[in-house]
Amino acid sequence: MHLVLDGRLEQIINRATLEDIIARLVLEIRMTPIAPLSIVTAFDGLTLVQIVGESHIVVHTVQDFVHIDIFSCRPFDAEKAKSFCLEAFKITSICNYQVLPRGFGNNITLQSVPT
Repeated sequence: MHLVLDGRLEQIINRATLEDIIARLVLEIRMTPIAPLSIVTAFDGLTLVQIVGESHIVVHTVQDFVHIDIFSCRPFDAEKAKSFCLEAFKITSICNYQVLPRGFGNNITLQSVPT
């Protein structure tokens, strides 16, 4: 599964708050962190990458805007993840929300790439 959520924030998020939100999100959707959390400051915001055993979670913030990207080869409860993110990030409006099938358990047909 691949969840993508873009939204406007009630207020700008700092590094400590972002770390806390991701730690709780990982537990909420039952993923397994397998590498240290990475956060960098860039372009008036923060970029966070959490590698999980199932794949990754990436969050970009720029001022009062957030982009959340949760990718997993294992299915997870997308509505639960969305609800958690809306509340934890204090998202006031959603600009984009998509859940895309990913992984081999979703009846995806693999096609060879011509060489």
